[in-house]
Amino acid sequence: MTKLKFVLSLCCLLFSLSLLEVQAQETKAAEPSKSQLKLVWVVDANPHEFIWQVDRLPSFAFKSLSSDTLRKWVAVLPAKSTIEYSPSDMRIGGEPSYEEVKKFQEFCKTENVEFIIHPAG
Repeated sequence: MTKLKFVLSLCCLLFSLSLLEVQAQETKAAEPSKSQLKLVWVVDANPHEFIWQVDRLPSFAFKSLSSDTLRKWVAVLPAKSTIEYSPSDMRIGGEPSYEEVKKFQEFCKTENVEFIIHPAG
């Protein structure tokens, strides 16, 4: 009889753990996120160098919009998440091209993430 109780207890435990896992997956997929993307000038680099900073808690940065790590981060964002970018109209030279930004916007679209560009000026 004790073996039967052990097996039943084990089955109940496994069932409970599987329910918790399903609930965690549903919670994770439910909330779209909002992020702000900024182009940051690395002052002590010659020639001019820029990084792409994501303002969240904590903030983090990527070396380019074509970075595999950045694209992996976008790919795991919940559906309908938003990334906003407000470019500056001030130029110092060496900034990423408009084409690079548009390619990233298209990539975000394929991942069901909205990349919003707020025009400067």
